[in-house]
Amino acid sequence: MKSCWTGRKFCQALAMEMGLQPAKTIADMVDQIAQELSFSARPLIIDEADYLVARAMIEIVRDIYESSGAPVILIGEELLPQKLQKWERVHGRMLDWVAARPACMEDLRHLEPIYCPGVKLDEPLRQSLLAASQHSIRRVSVNLSQVAEFAATRGLEAVSAEDWGERGFFSCQAPAPRRSLA
Repeated sequence: MKSCWTGRKFCQALAMEMGLQPAKTIADMVDQIAQELSFSARPLIIDEADYLVARAMIEIVRDIYESSGAPVILIGEELLPQKLQKWERVHGRMLDWVAARPACMEDLRHLEPIYCPGVKLDEPLRQSLLAASQHSIRRVSVNLSQVAEFAATRGLEAVSAEDWGERGFFSCQAPAPRRSLA
């Protein structure tokens, strides 16, 4: 989902993602999408589902679910379950609520070859990176990219905590405001 999408744009994007030529109307696209989901036996996974609720498009997803019988997985922010309570016809159909778990060392090791390819990290650096990332997958990915850039600019194939030194990791902390020079 994107924050600026309308119901029409959502259905068009979904149809195109499924390899379909979008129909002209939202109703026809919902039928198209539902039919494809029904035939393919694939689930529908929607990330940033909070936008569906904020823009009152969640009923479109319910229509797709009802017409296809396909599992629908909504991924969103922590308050998504509370936001969905306003939509009882949707909220009442939820089979389960699963919270995202904090990133762990296994996650970091899985992301290493993706965001820091060809660079070996030592265990103390991994532990520092995970802690500084506050166990957020997004921050772990960003920080691994920073280590990859650090290694590339120095021609390193391995980076240790000692190599990294006192450099900080991205932690989402806003910078302190500049002080007046007066």
